[in-house]
Amino acid sequence: MPSAGRRGRKDATSKRTVASKVAVATLPGSTPQVWKCVYLGSAADERDQRQVDCELRRIEQLEEHDAHRLPETETIRPWFGVKGSRSRRPMKLLVINPNISHSVTALIAAEARRAAGPGTEIVPVTAPFGVAYIETVSEATIGAYAAMTLYAEHGAGCDAVLIAAFGDPGLAAIREIAPVPVVGIAEAAFGAARETGPRFSIVAISERIALWYRECAAINDVRGNLASIRTLSAPLRDIGSVQEDHEEGLLTLCRRIVEEDAADAVVLAGAPLAGLGRRIADRVPVPLVDGVSSGVRLVEARVRANRSAGEATGFLPPPEKSHKGLPRALAALVGRGAGG
Repeated sequence: MPSAGRRGRKDATSKRTVASKVAVATLPGSTPQVWKCVYLGSAADERDQRQVDCELRRIEQLEEHDAHRLPETETIRPWFGVKGSRSRRPMKLLVINPNISHSVTALIAAEARRAAGPGTEIVPVTAPFGVAYIETVSEATIGAYAAMTLYAEHGAGCDAVLIAAFGDPGLAAIREIAPVPVVGIAEAAFGAARETGPRFSIVAISERIALWYRECAAINDVRGNLASIRTLSAPLRDIGSVQEDHEEGLLTLCRRIVEEDAADAVVLAGAPLAGLGRRIADRVPVPLVDGVSSGVRLVEARVRANRSAGEATGFLPPPEKSHKGLPRALAALVGRGAGG
């Protein structure tokens, strides 16, 4: 028989409805943001809903000067003022898939465009070498090199970079060399999940990947917040069709997390699950956190706050030195000396 505490949690979460799922966040130097019916929060009763409605009205008043509006399920926010310019212009966001799966890149790009603010241009790129998806530390190392190469080849003219593979391969390295904000979908998802409550769980696409995700949680200093990792056990027919092939299995994992692990939120981990939360949110009684949409919102906020990667991390430019065998574009960023 479930304990009184367990019954209390279940009763509380059962009151949450998709129609009232709203998250409001204010970041330093930025306009408050509202995300309607998407992942990051829910009002548990009528009193909370009234508070949410008041907050929505307040933000709409703040943004009356802005003619741009999105549909109800999208994000409300203005265009961006980019560092070094007093005029507002669209933001160009380079979205890197450090794996070779073009079908997954399509999922990433679609969710990024749904989550992005008006005027944000999504520029998706796919690794020309590597693996179909990352499950191990060794594969993540390959992905990190692929991500660096993609940034070197496509980063010119971009205002920000999003690493769209869970575990954020290459994040620290690209931050070291990029003059613009760089965000990973794992760090963004973990941050969003912690905003919903002290405990969250991860849903992943394979059993082997769980160890890598635990390391990712430790790297991001959220191991203490991680209630569980639940994974699919069935083999994957195609990495680009995981959502269609395993929707019921993924939904079952989310429900077990709520019922058995007492988590306050579920992180849908991995780019192959990008956008899944929009389809199943009405069948799960806790917020579902999507790494791609969370990453887009975080990097947009950092651009608005005029925070470059160097300013945020204290990295110095890499020193000039001789190099050998590097792709020309990458050598121009990290070698800078005479090739050997």
